[in-house]
Amino acid sequence: MLLAVSRLRKQSLILGYNWLKDYNSKIDWEKKKVKMICCPLRCKEGHALWKEQTHQKKTKLRALQLCHDRSISLLQEELELEEASLQMYCLD
Repeated sequence: MLLAVSRLRKQSLILGYNWLKDYNSKIDWEKKKVKMICCPLRCKEGHALWKEQTHQKKTKLRALQLCHDRSISLLQEELELEEASLQMYCLD
């Protein structure tokens, strides 16, 4: 999709013929609304790619959180052992 940057003055958006043809949208001129009733294949492929990338990022995030949580648990256990050893040493 080609987008051109322009000062539109009173217009919020200008849709070109190619966009209208590709998306075959339903336009309600009175309500000034555009309803997407058809999406080109490239949009569907883009959505599938975005969904897969999002899934991969979430999987990586879960793995990092699990690793982080384990690290904290190990550090807490180590600290508790050190405190217990110190208390035993002080009691002797």
